[in-house]
Amino acid sequence: MTQEFPLVIVGGSAGSLKPIQDLFSVIESSCGAAFIVIQHMSPDHESHLDQLIAKRTIMPVEKLMDGMKPLPNQVLINLPGKFPVLQDTFHYISPDNTHRPIDRLCESLPPKIAENTILVILSGNGNDGKKGAAVIKKCLGKIIVQDPGTAAFTGMPQSIIDEELSDLILSPDKIGEVLSFIDNEEQLHKYLTENHSKQADLLEFEKILLLVKDIANQDMSAYKPSTLKRRIQRRMGLYHYDTFAQYHKLLLKDFKELEQLSKDLLIGVTTFFRDSEAFKILKEQVIPELCRNQDQQPSIRVWIAGCSTGEEAYSIAILLIQHYSMHKKPPNIQIFATDIDNAALEVARTGVYTKEALSQLAPELVTASFIEDKGSYRINKQIRESIVFASHNLITDPPFSKLDLVVCRNLLIYLNSINQKKILSLFHFVLNENGYLFLGSSENIGNIGRHFNAISKQWRIYHHTNTAPRRPPILPINVGMSTVKDGQSALAGNRFGIGQEHYYNQIIQSYGPVHLLINKQHQLLYVSGPAEQYISIPVGQASHDIFKIARTSLSASLRSAINQAESENRRIAN
Repeated sequence: MTQEFPLVIVGGSAGSLKPIQDLFSVIESSCGAAFIVIQHMSPDHESHLDQLIAKRTIMPVEKLMDGMKPLPNQVLINLPGKFPVLQDTFHYISPDNTHRPIDRLCESLPPKIAENTILVILSGNGNDGKKGAAVIKKCLGKIIVQDPGTAAFTGMPQSIIDEELSDLILSPDKIGEVLSFIDNEEQLHKYLTENHSKQADLLEFEKILLLVKDIANQDMSAYKPSTLKRRIQRRMGLYHYDTFAQYHKLLLKDFKELEQLSKDLLIGVTTFFRDSEAFKILKEQVIPELCRNQDQQPSIRVWIAGCSTGEEAYSIAILLIQHYSMHKKPPNIQIFATDIDNAALEVARTGVYTKEALSQLAPELVTASFIEDKGSYRINKQIRESIVFASHNLITDPPFSKLDLVVCRNLLIYLNSINQKKILSLFHFVLNENGYLFLGSSENIGNIGRHFNAISKQWRIYHHTNTAPRRPPILPINVGMSTVKDGQSALAGNRFGIGQEHYYNQIIQSYGPVHLLINKQHQLLYVSGPAEQYISIPVGQASHDIFKIARTSLSASLRSAINQAESENRRIAN
């Protein structure tokens, strides 16, 4: 069978619906390629994917039936639970227990068609598409995967990236742009060449973040890459470096620069009573209600997440203590102020600020709240003792609970959208009924808005009103590995979340004496027993990737067992 036009296989599983829609919203309808979309779905599930895609493109969209042929500028949708193959025409084969319809289709392609095929792998668990990508690559076809940073589930795209099979790693809309000129060999070659340079620099950027994580104990994977790149490039500018590769080489030999970069990545910008109108609303509407409801509870509990150097935490404490003083009552408050920047926390705990830092405060407020000390100003004892400052990672550590007020301002804007949603859900869970949430003016409350009434939309102050049962948060929030400190395991401080250490100990008792615990990204989290016969530390850049540190004799069988366990969700013994 000969075919002059490209065949594009678009595969995805969990979390792939939106990427599929985004992709077809961008693709030019006259691009000249034939498309087949395979999304993992139960055969018991009625698919409306054809209707959803038809709303995003003017290309004809049809469900794939036996006997159909691929046609240019047409989209075919695989039937749920079916395994299509292509010879002269498409037809379905009996599904097997591998749950890999994408692989089966790619493996069925005649070499001449595979050579002119583009495999696109989007969000999804498991590794369907990895074997298919190897087949397409061997026949000189092209492989494009969704950037894991934009994917809800990273297993499928990451499995191809790990095998170094991908030609392009892009967001869904960018994939759509590439597919629009996929039949133009000259333009495609230019794009691939330019992208190769970008991907190489991106790899160096990721190596820098790994250094920060492994050496400085800071996992920045939940943060927006654009923010991190700007801050790294600011440091690069001091050395007149143009590429991340140059700066990465410097960091490998200059530990002081690595320390400084780690500090710069955590810079927090805060002032006393930042956005005075917002604090006026707190003073006049929120705090009186909190204190009025106190008869029903032992104390007012407040959490300031991302407190930086403490100005915001002290501002909240001042307002609360002022209210109690005005009503001639002893203050009964518990304020927890947290951050992952230990240097900033030291400043906050000391509570000493310059005259310039207090320049926007009324003189009578400075007199009432601070004590002048050698040209600086120290927060008074009553205010200082109302706050507990603690090191806490909002992404990985268990949250505080039964709270009346949560303040998290201008921190969410630095996180990617997936982690923003998870953290907002966490705030919804830990707040008491009639509690309050105070966000930054550039931040959005998102889907949890249905559980809140807006006190001020402009200043993002919300009143929690929902009494329905709430799901406890799943920790860690980010899919990346928990930060490991002081040589301790990721178990330290109950980093798995409440109760999970108990289950972990059960695993030890059941499957000891030697076991290795990994996460979904195949990163090693914990080792028990004499594991030297199974893993070794290679020379060079340190890694937690189980496939890189496993003994060579075990590597192939280990990879096969892990992949099979992931795809079939059962115990595998080799």
